[in-house]
Amino acid sequence: MTPRVIFVGLLWAAPLAAQDLVGPSGLKLDLFEVLIEEAPQIARLRYVATGVTDFEQVSADFAWLCQNHALPALRQNGWQGAQVVISIASEIRPFGEFHTEIIQFFEGYRPDGDTCIWEAF
Repeated sequence: MTPRVIFVGLLWAAPLAAQDLVGPSGLKLDLFEVLIEEAPQIARLRYVATGVTDFEQVSADFAWLCQNHALPALRQNGWQGAQVVISIASEIRPFGEFHTEIIQFFEGYRPDGDTCIWEAF
C-alpha cells in the first residue's frame, strides 16, 4: 500500500516509506495517508489495522506510532509543526467521512523535540 501524501506549504523530500509496522497491540499497521495542514500546523497520519475491534486493543499503538514512525519521518522531512494526529481505522475511508461500519480512533500529540506529548481532545 503506497501512502497518499497531501501537503500545503511543505517540501516533502521523501514520502514515508511503506514499512512493515507491527504495534504493541500485535496488529499490522499500514500507513495509507499523510495530510499536512499549514494553518494550524498539523500532520495527520492515517493508519489501517485490519482486525481492530476496540480502543483498548490499540491504545498503546498511538504513542508508539507517533514516537517511532510519524515524528522521526516528519522531522527528517523538515516538518516543525505544532500537532501530530494519529488515527487507526479498521478500513480505509476518505478523510472526514463518517461510516458507522468502520471503526476509527485517533489521538493527538504535541511534538517536543524528539518526543510526542499526548494531548486530550
